[in-house]
Amino acid sequence: ERAKLELKDAFVGAERHDPVRLGLVTFSGKAYLQCPMTLDNDALAYILESVIPGSLPYPGTDISSALEVARSLLDKIAGVKHILLVTDGEDLEGDPKDEIKALSKDAIKVSVLWVGSTAGEPIPLKDENGAFIGYVKDNEGNTVISKARPDDLAAIAKATQGVFIALKDSPDSAARLRGLLQGHGANKDKDKRIVLENRFQIPLAMGLLLLALELALPERRRSKEGL
Repeated sequence: ERAKLELKDAFVGAERHDPVRLGLVTFSGKAYLQCPMTLDNDALAYILESVIPGSLPYPGTDISSALEVARSLLDKIAGVKHILLVTDGEDLEGDPKDEIKALSKDAIKVSVLWVGSTAGEPIPLKDENGAFIGYVKDNEGNTVISKARPDDLAAIAKATQGVFIALKDSPDSAARLRGLLQGHGANKDKDKRIVLENRFQIPLAMGLLLLALELALPERRRSKEGL
């Protein structure tokens, strides 16, 4: 919940920064596009509010899948491209190394907002109706503790020239997140607005000048020319 508050404080509201396109990808054991790239940050905030832990059907944490979906989304637009990865840090599915190479090749930065704890937390289990039924256990019957790996996340940010932000250690997280937008030129490319400038004054002035010349000509000369 605090992460969502920080994100909304940093990115929602036109008065906070120049217009940039923002999108939203959620992930657990599989990644999903929740909101395509948009300038309507208020709509994005509304969608973000509905995102809660356990709301996605596939359990787990597949960071590689999340980065892949985000990269495919950014491939469709021009300008400076940046991914903000918000996660507790434990990657239970796949290996993001290949995806990180692809992101670096495409000049897409990945910054990380780490919301996890190195102390670890048990992984809840829910039935098909979403009701809590216990915690994940290993083959020996012990409760599995999910522990974050911030060093791996910091390595992802470093490899792509991004920034690593630990939520619990950053009282100014929103300010640091807003700093990620500096130098972004999305609004200078796809988001250019065409402003039409009225130039009717030029032909109007020419028309008035010709009318004045017509009135200045002698009446006889005008009549002769008319014949």
